[in-house]
Amino acid sequence: MLNTLVVTVGSSLCRHPDFHSKSLLSKLLACEDPKNDKTVGAEINSIVSLVDSKQIQERKFFIMHLNVLFDLSNLPTLLTVYLIYCLFKKRMNRE
Repeated sequence: MLNTLVVTVGSSLCRHPDFHSKSLLSKLLACEDPKNDKTVGAEINSIVSLVDSKQIQERKFFIMHLNVLFDLSNLPTLLTVYLIYCLFKKRMNRE
C-alpha cells in the first residue's frame, strides 16, 4: 500500500467571499455539511471526504500541491488546521 496522498488545492477556495478575511477558518468550521456544501470550496469538500473514507488515516504523508496562479500564502496553514480539526472530530465521535 502506498503511504502518501497528494492533492492539489487552491483555485476554488480562493473564490470564497471571505478568503482574505480573518474569519474564514471559523466560517469553514461552522459549515454544517462541509462534505457537500460547494460554497466552502473543493479543498474542504475533499478533506472531509478523505477523512470520512479513512484515506488520510492510512497514510504517513499528506502533501498539498498549491496552485501558484493565486496568492495562497495563508492556505497551507488554513487547510492544515481544518484537516486536524476533521481528524480530531472524527476521533472524538468514535470514543
